[in-house]
Parts: sequence; structure tokens; C-alpha cells
Amino acid sequence: MKKFRTKVQWREIATLALNGNWTQAGKKAAGYGFFACDLIVAFDKNAHGLLGSDLAIISELCAEFRCAKKASGYNIDHLWKKK
Repeated sequence: MKKFRTKVQWREIATLALNGNWTQAGKKAAGYGFFACDLIVAFDKNAHGLLGSDLAIISELCAEFRCAKKASGYNIDHLWKKK
């Protein structure tokens, strides 16, 4: 069973963002099932060096990828699977 919104997933998203990989962070957040409220809770528990403005960027990118997937049927599943 696939787990969603775990601490490990949040740490991966935060690390990607801190390294400047914003697009990938947004894709991972969408793929892992994070919504804005989930990102806020994870951020409150452990910011991992992120700022509130960073959280907003990740949230916006996540929503953008989720909407694009829904609108076009575009499958983003391959973007977060480990190889």
C-alpha cells in the first residue's frame, strides 16, 4: 500500500526546494498527495530550513501540476517513482 504525506516525503520535497529544484518539488508534492493544508502542517512540525514564502511556491506548483493532470489527463505518476 502506498503511503501519502509522510515525514520522509516532506523532507524530500523540502530538500528539493532548498536546492532550487522548485518544479520537481511541486511535482513530488502533487504526486505524494500533499495539499496546501498538508504542507502547512508538515512545515509547522519541521520547516527543514524553508521559509513561509517557499511553502507558498511549492503549494502553487503542486496545485498547478494537479490541475494540469486533471484538465488534460496528463499522467505525472512517473515523475516521483524511484527508478
